Amino acid sequence: SIGGILVFDVTNRESFDNVQKWHNEIQGYACDKIEMVIVGNKIDLEERREVKTEEGKKFAQKYGFDYFETSAKTGENVDAVFESMASKVLSKIGSGDLDPSQEIYGI
Repeated sequence: SIGGILVFDVTNRESFDNVQKWHNEIQGYACDKIEMVIVGNKIDLEERREVKTEEGKKFAQKYGFDYFETSAKTGENVDAVFESMASKVLSKIGSGDLDPSQEIYGI
């Protein structure tokens, strides 16, 4: 894969704690130039939040990934996640870092 989106539930601490494990697993299957985005979902349930925005940002920054918070229920920021991923992948193709005609990639 050349792109991945790791999503966790901001109302569930365990799902955030698992992001590190999921990241490590993806590294075993992805190409060396993988683009990743970390997403904290369910921000419409703010009163039940267990993971602070700063925690998600800190994790993403540690690896140089973008961080978004979304609500699948309301649609807030969902488009921004996919637009960011598409932009990153297209930028790598445009710069010649990736050549999809020569290799098999997935997102």
